[in-house]
Amino acid sequence: MNNIMIVDNEHPFQHQLTQKLADSQYSIIHATSSKEALEHLENIKTEKPVDLILIKTQLPGTKQQGYFSMKPGATLKTARTNAFLPLSASSEEIHTFLQEELNK
Repeated sequence: MNNIMIVDNEHPFQHQLTQKLADSQYSIIHATSSKEALEHLENIKTEKPVDLILIKTQLPGTKQQGYFSMKPGATLKTARTNAFLPLSASSEEIHTFLQEELNK
């Protein structure tokens, strides 16, 4: 089972994404801020390591919101700038996106 952290300060969006992943092989960890996410990552490294982080953001110059994905420990050099999941993604699109990101 993969552990996915969702970082989003808006509960309805967190809940919507969690619902779309309800019957999946993912364990979801919620954080409402980057500070909370970092604290979680620091405190639980060995107990329940996070495999992928989804951070809600808005694409610059647009009104499109979604989740940027990154693996824990990624740097600006290693982060993929095209790893963006729109809020409007279907359950199938979300599952495909997560599998692709986890396998990289």
